[in-house]
Amino acid sequence: MTPVTADPIISVRALHRDYRRPRTSLRRPGLVVRALRGVSLDVAPGEKFGIVGESGSGKSTLLRLIAALEAPTSGQVEVLGRSVVGRSERDLGFLRTSLQLVFQDPMSSLDPRMRVRDIVAEPLLAQSHSRGEREDRVCEVLTAVGLGHEAAHRYPHQFSGGQRQRISLARALAPGPRILIADEPVSALDVSLRAQVLNLITDLVESFDLTLVFVSHDLAVVRHVCDRVAVMHEGKIVEQGLTADVYDAPQHPYTQRLVRAVPTLRRALAGATAHDLTASGHRDFPTTGDDPPGAPSRRTSERP
Repeated sequence: MTPVTADPIISVRALHRDYRRPRTSLRRPGLVVRALRGVSLDVAPGEKFGIVGESGSGKSTLLRLIAALEAPTSGQVEVLGRSVVGRSERDLGFLRTSLQLVFQDPMSSLDPRMRVRDIVAEPLLAQSHSRGEREDRVCEVLTAVGLGHEAAHRYPHQFSGGQRQRISLARALAPGPRILIADEPVSALDVSLRAQVLNLITDLVESFDLTLVFVSHDLAVVRHVCDRVAVMHEGKIVEQGLTADVYDAPQHPYTQRLVRAVPTLRRALAGATAHDLTASGHRDFPTTGDDPPGAPSRRTSERP
């Protein structure tokens, strides 16, 4: 495992992101939804860093800000020691080359009208590689993800879900990035395929010397893949540390509930109740001043 160094490859400081809902009345402004509230974290080069939390906790929003697909309301994001906040798309060329994303649903992220070779070669075309270089690189990355060069002439709909996710991985690897961001990469796959894709991602990270930021709501998946983990709840990081430490001895009440929500054979044999397996804590975390110590308020929207 790679420890956090003084020069992280990704550095996030006091990051906030607000969204304004549409107006429902001429007399009242739309409500402001606080998707991120003061998020700070560091990711070291070569590290496998996990972000875990239930749906709506702000995980995907955080990834979009790191990748400069959206601008934050306030705060700073640095990648490779350079700020990505407030830069024009022209100035973000270093980021588009060095950071690549793999999305949750491979079918919706792949152009159905393009052959696999063109999908994988598209980022290389943007980098002005020659035709021969593009063909060699496409063959290399398709072989690395276990598809082979014969897949290059087919279309995405001719592949299974697991194979399409392999195509997404090949496209992400093609430009030679240093950072791979995976947003729920196995949640759309059958259970029988998840282990294969997870093991593939782990192998590719080692083979291509990548830094991995892995997002999931599944704690078991994150524990299998990541060295360190940050737990997000309602736009905040409530706990982070070494994966084994966070899972074996969670400190925050929300993390404790997430860990208890992971189904295990021992818990099933002990006859755990549905109440024990409730991960969200919506009924257990009060919304008044009675919140447990360290737990953020559940109110995520308010009028400015």
